[in-house]
Amino acid sequence: MPDTNSPNKHSLQGSTRFSSTVLSATEKKENLEGDMTDFWVGALSASLFLTEFMTPANGAAAPDDVLDAVTFENVPQESQSGVTERDLYEPLVEAFNGQGILSDRIRFFNTSTKKEDKTKLMPDITCFKSLPFGPQEQNWKWYRLLIWVEVKLHKRFETFITNFDPTKLLPHDSAVSRETQGQLALYAAAQLARQHRLFLLSLFVCGDYARFMRWDRSGVIVTERVNYREQPRLLAEFLWRFDQLDDHELGIDPTARPATEDEKKFLRDAITENQNDKTRRKHPDLHKALDEAGDYPFYSISVIPTASESDPTPIARRYIVKAPIHPPESPVGRATRAYYGVDADTKELVCLKDYWRPVDNAQPSDRWLEVAGYRPRCWLRTYRHHWFVQELLYPLTSAVNSKELVTAIHNALECIIAAKKADVLHRDVSAGNVMLNKNGQGVLNDWDHAVVLNVGRASAALRTGTWQFISILLGQNPLKIHNILDDVESCFWVLLYQAIHHMPCPNTSGKHLKMFDECKRRHIGKVFLETGWNGKRHYLSYPSGSVQFECMLLKTLIRKLSFHFELYHRYLADLEFGIVDVKRNPEKEDPPKVLAIFRDALELDGWPERDALPDQYPAFRNTATSDAPSLKRAAEEDVDGESDVFGTVSEAVQVQETRAAKRPRTQSGAPPGVTFDPPSPVITVIPHHLYILS
Repeated sequence: MPDTNSPNKHSLQGSTRFSSTVLSATEKKENLEGDMTDFWVGALSASLFLTEFMTPANGAAAPDDVLDAVTFENVPQESQSGVTERDLYEPLVEAFNGQGILSDRIRFFNTSTKKEDKTKLMPDITCFKSLPFGPQEQNWKWYRLLIWVEVKLHKRFETFITNFDPTKLLPHDSAVSRETQGQLALYAAAQLARQHRLFLLSLFVCGDYARFMRWDRSGVIVTERVNYREQPRLLAEFLWRFDQLDDHELGIDPTARPATEDEKKFLRDAITENQNDKTRRKHPDLHKALDEAGDYPFYSISVIPTASESDPTPIARRYIVKAPIHPPESPVGRATRAYYGVDADTKELVCLKDYWRPVDNAQPSDRWLEVAGYRPRCWLRTYRHHWFVQELLYPLTSAVNSKELVTAIHNALECIIAAKKADVLHRDVSAGNVMLNKNGQGVLNDWDHAVVLNVGRASAALRTGTWQFISILLGQNPLKIHNILDDVESCFWVLLYQAIHHMPCPNTSGKHLKMFDECKRRHIGKVFLETGWNGKRHYLSYPSGSVQFECMLLKTLIRKLSFHFELYHRYLADLEFGIVDVKRNPEKEDPPKVLAIFRDALELDGWPERDALPDQYPAFRNTATSDAPSLKRAAEEDVDGESDVFGTVSEAVQVQETRAAKRPRTQSGAPPGVTFDPPSPVITVIPHHLYILS
């Protein structure tokens, strides 16, 4: 077991899906600001940014006579009386579209009052290949967007520091600057979630200055600020180069192309057939794959199967997908997207997973140096893009009765114990990762956060799982070493959470769900540590206030499990005072005990045949807050460097790496450790662990 651990982090990505409340855009922006800590990189020279990231392959020469004549003098200034931010939008759009900078291929638009159709976000200025919205649409859609521009009038909204001190973090830490950071991240997250991209470009204008930005899953490269009044050529050249770039140079994934009409029909027919087949288990989320609102287009995805001795050069297969079941909330990190798609050849309905994975161990990160105000030279991680395909699985919400739910958790627990014998920890047991197969067997899925024990590795700065289901000790101490007991306890919280939502529990108001979302942020210097454990600990300590389930067998099982974990936490408390048997080994002894509690319960007669209910406590919007035109962020932080966990998967992984490899988050005029190799597809075998236990 390693003697260091990445702090467990409460992130927007890891806490949103199973939260009891629906966050407003403003709340997301506030959360994202913290999530983006350590992901801002710069300040890079603006001219170097243009050379390294925006050199078109078509060999077109910059029209010097046109670019040298560009002016932005018609854009109002902060010093002018009565000028507001809104007064900048149209002059900037006119300056971008006019003056001969752009071809007829693209156009910029003022969308400061035009809400995006689904998210209701309103970037100030946006750019499209065609009109942002057609005659049948009231609003524009993210999937059509090429680039967005955020505009601020006043200097106090400057998001990044302007004095070049390489020992300090790039972002400002004022309240308005942090808000703007969250807003930028929220827009990037929304665009990346609704497009298949390797990276994207954006533009930030603050007063008389502009910054160029390049987003990928490793972080955000930000340039020095450019005075576009005194140096209009630099901003004009950014726009001209952007117009010259082809789709791949703009970051659009070449392995994902728009689906044909026939391919669209393949997916529609496969889903309709599945839903109409009364002999099959019903999938409560399958309808989301077709996205009737039209927020996502149909895509044909190319995935290369795993190479083998019998087939060393496999041919790519195509899968048709539309909307992910749960879009990622962050512009950085793993950005996992799960799809229900169809094999274009076999017409089989399958699960596809699209995510970015760190390819190397992170460099050591000393969080306590930050507390002292010193910013050590640290590095971003290279992320590699993966697709993999597996059999169609079903969420726990498809369980038809309480016994099937308990069986699924029992199967997951068996898997956790078996994996530990192979020196593997899952580390993200959640209601989304414990699933059912078509026969109702439990599947512990998504081993992305898994770690191989007894393998030397450096810890990443932060690690995120699914917040609602972390153990009490991890919620109490984010720096705790994760062990098998944390995964075992997470199984209990998954069972309780799902039972409250979907099993009859009279006289329960849903108040118990608050403990799953509990999070308190401790701010020590520039370090945030999140904790949340009191509610769960209180639930174990006071059984008289526990949820009263209608199914007596379920009620008894949960009480027995509660009592077991209460005794364990009492033991830990007593251990500190030396009043218990120090020879006891909970890591070895407790998992089989918990498994036996499940097994004994399942062997009893009297389980209801069909007692599952629709969600009794769906997430609600907090009416105390409201969406504002300026919106926030969302970021999935990542796990520590880990050894790959190998298992069985039906398709191999198609890979794209993030453009930046290791990049120090410092300010200098030179590219900080960036490798500028053009991104190209890489095929690797990263099998996916899939356990199915009866």
